[in-house]
Amino acid sequence: MPVDARPYPVVLLLEGRRVLVVGGGGVAASKVEGLVAAGAVVHVVAREVSDAVRAQPVTWEERAYRPGEVAGFRF
Repeated sequence: MPVDARPYPVVLLLEGRRVLVVGGGGVAASKVEGLVAAGAVVHVVAREVSDAVRAQPVTWEERAYRPGEVAGFRF
């Protein structure tokens, strides 16, 4: 994707919805922070979960993502 591409704005209502984040590093931590602020119930799956993610009110598992497991989540 070109760097100058125009973004497509999306509004998601996530209050009380189960959301899966795959990855546990710095990018995931910033995503988790925004999802928690939106009221999402966040679960993180990553081979390594950073302290920044662990500090959030989320659940996590340190393991690889399993194909198809996203089916149990809203987003």
